[in-house]
Amino acid sequence: MSPARAFGALFGLLLLTSPALAWDEDDDLLGDEDEEDELPPLSSGDDEPSDDDAPPPPEEELPDPDDASIEDIVREKEPAPKDGLRPLLDIEVGGGMQTFGREIGAAFRPHLGVGYTLPMLAGRIRLGGEVGWTRPSYTGVLDDPRMTDPIPWSVQLHALDVGAPVAFSVWGEGRDVDVEFLAVPKVAWFHAKEAVGTEDDPYGTTRESYFKPGITLGAGIVGPIGRGELAAHLGVTVLDPGGILTGPTGSATPFLTLRYRLALLQRS
Repeated sequence: MSPARAFGALFGLLLLTSPALAWDEDDDLLGDEDEEDELPPLSSGDDEPSDDDAPPPPEEELPDPDDASIEDIVREKEPAPKDGLRPLLDIEVGGGMQTFGREIGAAFRPHLGVGYTLPMLAGRIRLGGEVGWTRPSYTGVLDDPRMTDPIPWSVQLHALDVGAPVAFSVWGEGRDVDVEFLAVPKVAWFHAKEAVGTEDDPYGTTRESYFKPGITLGAGIVGPIGRGELAAHLGVTVLDPGGILTGPTGSATPFLTLRYRLALLQRS
């Protein structure tokens, strides 16, 4: 055996029989296994829970349409009504009986107007303007000693008035029925026509025109109807329509009027 081979065999025998070297080698091997066991496993982004993997939220239980009544369904679809709002801007159509005193009697008086409700004071004050017209007439006979038969005569009175009504309600908006006071200062134009005799035997015709100031004062009730409101007033008109042909007729006469105010602009 050569010296080199003998030295190599001796060194290998020492490695196998040495306890320190064997312990160190085994310890390193065991230590590596422990470190591998203690390290947490590597995780990738694919292992994390995603939104798709999350359980779906519980579904809300919808009411069964068969359980809902027809009134509830209609109530949900209809917009909430505006309680008692007065029209901001309205057009008024009305009519009533106006008396004139003495022999003139009473006549129907239609009128047309516009109004504006002030936004303050809960809509209690309404200002406006109106135009009215009426045509009362009356007849009689004239006894003339020179004539064998009485002579018939007739007077027809045309009255065109322009007024500025001011209405004040007691409670204002929010009431189905309200009490309203009304004042209408006005100027009236009168045209009187007097005819004496008959159509077959006329004696003559006389005409007269003049202006008279006056005022109407009344009270009544008002309430919402449809797209507007209806008002009914009872009061007195202080206006003397008497002229040369009609003579004095009295200055204070009662009246009854119905007024419907259609809303052109509604308050929001």
